[in-house]
Amino acid sequence: MTQILFATTNGVGLGHLTRSMAIARRLPEGFRPVMFTLSQAMPVVRHEEFYAEYFPSREQAGLESPRWNAMYERRLTHVLSVYDPSVVVFDGTFPYAGLRQAILKEPGRRFLWCRRAMWQPGLGAANLDFSSSFHSILEPGEVAADADRGLTVARRPEASAVPPITYLDEEDLLPREDAERELGLASGRLNVLLQLGTGNLSDIQSVVGRCVARLRKDRRVQLAVAVSSLSRQQLSLPEDILALRTYPLSRYYRAFDLSISAAGYNSFHELLGFAVPTLFVPNPRMPLDDQVARARHAEALGVARAWTEGQGTGLEEILDELLHDGARAGMERRAREHRFENGAGAAARLVAELAA
Repeated sequence: MTQILFATTNGVGLGHLTRSMAIARRLPEGFRPVMFTLSQAMPVVRHEEFYAEYFPSREQAGLESPRWNAMYERRLTHVLSVYDPSVVVFDGTFPYAGLRQAILKEPGRRFLWCRRAMWQPGLGAANLDFSSSFHSILEPGEVAADADRGLTVARRPEASAVPPITYLDEEDLLPREDAERELGLASGRLNVLLQLGTGNLSDIQSVVGRCVARLRKDRRVQLAVAVSSLSRQQLSLPEDILALRTYPLSRYYRAFDLSISAAGYNSFHELLGFAVPTLFVPNPRMPLDDQVARARHAEALGVARAWTEGQGTGLEEILDELLHDGARAGMERRAREHRFENGAGAAARLVAELAA
């Protein structure tokens, strides 16, 4: 059995971890994935039946960078000795010093950087200096690639590009009736899903409150709010609103007529890939991810709407538009015209080839 180690950083949400698991679950027969993560979402990894090792992030450990990196290097070196993976796939935007030191000690092992694009313009130059530490670079595709103004665009020739990566495929989604039943939603209603992220880098309570206030005026609407296990912000929700803590939530997307969502890589591509009419509310405070450009490009394509604080059109006015069946049907139709192949399988094949 050939082992593949997926080492993920501790992102604001589950993006790095979900992308790694998407690739891992599609590895060819004869390969066994192992997760080594800084994310506190370990229950998710175990629930998805992966072998997993956890190491606390520097913030969780409360350590200064030099000491934490030294500990990370020792732990990663130990994990490598235990599992002896042929390939190590790192998914993150900054290769830690501890990771780079471990790479130097493992000349016979292959290291791949899964480097998501769509960085905020001008940011991350120091991150890219470490590209040469890796044997290969994998770039997950972006629907909004034409709007990408980040520094990875000029470095694209050094990467192997695949289509956008999603955790599930179309056939993995539950039919609407089954999804409604499992979530506890009443049938025959206009179901709306709010998933605005963890809120750890922004105040999502006010946006959620505005959405809830407008949508509850329409008696057809049945609301559900996705609550992240990583959130440090306790949302205040009316008792009649369903709080969802399930993973992967995309399995239930057929239950929803409309989504109001952040524009992180995974949610963005899942919602567009599965043609769920969506209002994207991007988080402009992300340290590197250009959610605003991603959301605005989707609106320019006509496959979604976008709203950011301070723009002319009000949030409530856009919600009014999206409550009309015709508006949502048009977005769904255009999204299906821009369908893309799930790049997770192609990424898994690249990892297997590197192992060989």
